[in-house]
Amino acid sequence: MPGGPQEEDREPLVEVTPPEGIPIGSRLVMRRFGTEVGIFAGSMAMFSFNVNDKVGRDLAIATLSRTGLADNDEIAAAFGVHRNTVGRMAKKVTALREQVNAKRR
Repeated sequence: MPGGPQEEDREPLVEVTPPEGIPIGSRLVMRRFGTEVGIFAGSMAMFSFNVNDKVGRDLAIATLSRTGLADNDEIAAAFGVHRNTVGRMAKKVTALREQVNAKRR
């Protein structure tokens, strides 16, 4: 638009510098706050779960795998699991979602 701000002059809508923590690929970081764990894209929290919440952790792993923001090897390394475990978790969540959707019909 003539007279409007140039692309490089615009302030970002979301801060892109992630908090310090364990990188998950080039776009995500995992950070622990006491007993809480957060997964961030830039400064935006994507997931949060308690360190003792295995279901929450597994759901975060499976969902991250489906987003494409990091590959399964990167997710596995950050969470300390095997890459095949990440794939299995993602498949379980997909199968569960399909079962729920089938019952809604």
